[in-house]
Amino acid sequence: MCRIRFLKIILFTFIYIAFSVQSVSAKPSNKLSTHPESDFSNADSLDYAANQGNREAQYLLALLYRSITPADNNMAFSWLLKSAENGYAPAQLFMGAIYHYGEDTPRNFKMAFNWYKKAAIQGDASAADNLGVFYLDGLGVEKNCQLAIEWFETAAEWGYPASASNLVWTLATCPDAEYRDGHKAVKLALSIIKNTKNPDAPHFDNLAAAYAETGNFEDAIKSQEDAIELLQVQNDDPVRLLKYHFRLENYKNDKPTRGAPSSDPLLY
Repeated sequence: MCRIRFLKIILFTFIYIAFSVQSVSAKPSNKLSTHPESDFSNADSLDYAANQGNREAQYLLALLYRSITPADNNMAFSWLLKSAENGYAPAQLFMGAIYHYGEDTPRNFKMAFNWYKKAAIQGDASAADNLGVFYLDGLGVEKNCQLAIEWFETAAEWGYPASASNLVWTLATCPDAEYRDGHKAVKLALSIIKNTKNPDAPHFDNLAAAYAETGNFEDAIKSQEDAIELLQVQNDDPVRLLKYHFRLENYKNDKPTRGAPSSDPLLY
């Protein structure tokens, strides 16, 4: 799961090329532009621009070093860091992902959080969603459901697909009762399922947690069973399947989900 999610960021990055808060609680005011700042006709002009301090060129050069065979990850990291330090949000997002998933460098949630925050402040929706996850699960920062909700709402407003589901989970399971809202979570979860062409297991796992928070354990059990059935059909993630069965037994005993992370940090 860790590698799959990291590869998604890499895939987004290459699509990006092809189509060539002063405080942690502050929400960014605008989306990040998806259009490159400059055009580079060849590797020489890219290298020249990077050495002249062009932050986009530095970013693209980093990706070039990652894509060659064999990859030169040291040079890639060096140029990526330069671009990120120069304030280029896609590079900051990538730096966050590197430290988040432990790719080519030891895992460091605090460093990942700091880079995601820099990108999110500039309007990057993926970074905003990751900040929500970090606040929810206490990765590199103290757990804070209020800030998790704020960042998930921000990322969802910017169109990041997973954020609405993450918001459902937070509203249903936050250990702090002040920020739980089971009825809002159920309404949002049902809307997501209705508007998703092929809802998957996590959608119904979220719905089950939301029902349980409202005390409707009958529908929680049914939704959790649906989640388990879908996961078994997909033959996906035996660790997650165990968690689903554990939650099902809790619902059968009228126990809602409390304080559980949205996903195991080791499985990101």
